[in-house]
Amino acid sequence: MTSEPQATAPDPALAAIFAEAQGHYEQGRLAQAEVASQRLLDLRPQSPSGRFLLAQICLAQGRWTQGWPLYEARLELLAALGRAETPDLPYPRWEGEPLAGKRLLVWTEQGLGDQIQFARYIPALVKMGAQVSMIVPPELVTLFGHLGAEIIAIQPGVRIPMHDYWVYPGSLAGRLGLPVPRAPYLPSHPPALPVGRIGVVWQGDPRHPNDAQRSFGPGVYKPLLALGLEIVALAPEHSGAKDLEATARLIDNLDAVVTVDTAVAHLAGAMGRPVHLALPFLRTDWRWMRDRPDSPLYPSAKLYRQGPDLDWDPVIAAIAAALAAERHVVV
Repeated sequence: MTSEPQATAPDPALAAIFAEAQGHYEQGRLAQAEVASQRLLDLRPQSPSGRFLLAQICLAQGRWTQGWPLYEARLELLAALGRAETPDLPYPRWEGEPLAGKRLLVWTEQGLGDQIQFARYIPALVKMGAQVSMIVPPELVTLFGHLGAEIIAIQPGVRIPMHDYWVYPGSLAGRLGLPVPRAPYLPSHPPALPVGRIGVVWQGDPRHPNDAQRSFGPGVYKPLLALGLEIVALAPEHSGAKDLEATARLIDNLDAVVTVDTAVAHLAGAMGRPVHLALPFLRTDWRWMRDRPDSPLYPSAKLYRQGPDLDWDPVIAAIAAALAAERHVVV
């Protein structure tokens, strides 16, 4: 999700400040982006676009305590843009009330990768004594069955049992006030010895607003062929996996995953499997932070960042070198 200046204000001066802040953020200039965002919020403190942008700036720096409350502005932004998906439920949204003995419904939002990332909080809710249900896309039903919650698939006419509260998964971090639980939190049964196979993903959902920057064609992965490893395409249209549980089982039979910023990156990371993630220079998602080769969300992930020349070749060369070093292969 990205914020949009039209939702910030019709005032041209405010729109210009927002565009400046957004431009700095997309280029990775977080300090300048924050200064411009604060200037906008000084003029319009309740701007949902301004607060959501500042949330991303804070979260991209690991400033969780400041960032999570601002992240709630994503919901106001969607409402302002006419894209709100607030469920019509006869019970209140959970705001942090005691959960012992209560039924809590975690409603779906955003993409599959986002939902895998935020699923890390489900075990904490269960530990608090909550009876947790999750409503999710069909691709996640079996995978999330490992989390200790009742899983309900989104489908026409689905019947949702009565609960005491409901909450969006992206709001759990702020409501719980916990340190970010680290992976793994999804099960994995990797091979005991290297199997000579790596999984690859080169394309995300083409409907994603940043897909042109984050994705590339399969030919970019050509340097990986020199490693003498079997290359396994993990996108469901290539693998035939019917859901993300099936993809997880494929990942269990690989040495590592090489991917662009898609749900598969979150899946491999949540399983604690080695994942080499190729990140775009423009509009790098906040969750991968900036200027670091690792992720506090997924300790098994190694991050490789595109330079301002927008060339993917050095990124893939670095990944190939890292894989070769692990296998003592000369490339």
